[in-house]
Amino acid sequence: MISQSGLILVAERRHRAAIATAIPDASVRTFTFREAAALCVVAGHVGSSADAERQDADVLGDLVRRMNAARGTVAYPDSLVVPRRGLRRVQKINALDIPDSHEPPLVNHNFVMPEVLASMAAVTRAIERVLERV
Repeated sequence: MISQSGLILVAERRHRAAIATAIPDASVRTFTFREAAALCVVAGHVGSSADAERQDADVLGDLVRRMNAARGTVAYPDSLVVPRRGLRRVQKINALDIPDSHEPPLVNHNFVMPEVLASMAAVTRAIERVLERV
């Protein structure tokens, strides 16, 4: 299933690393939610009119290739500072990760879900933009 997927989205860098280790060819199509959202802002606006005119264009594949090429060239979002469930302390989470609400450090779902939804909205908008060109 992973080897046939055009775009693979995961919550954390460790999930991305696990996929890259298991199926190295999938690493260029695997992004964290927040990473994909940041890369789509750039990659979703790029594309030639020749690509748009091709009836058989692999628009999702083109978008994913542009996202991969843009890695390391875009500003990623700020690191997350999240409250830990059941504790009064907060924890800083890497900017590309959305913490798992079911594994330590336990983070409230009310914090995690808006991050997932915002990231997915950005990815969805980028896909819609490239599909409009076909």
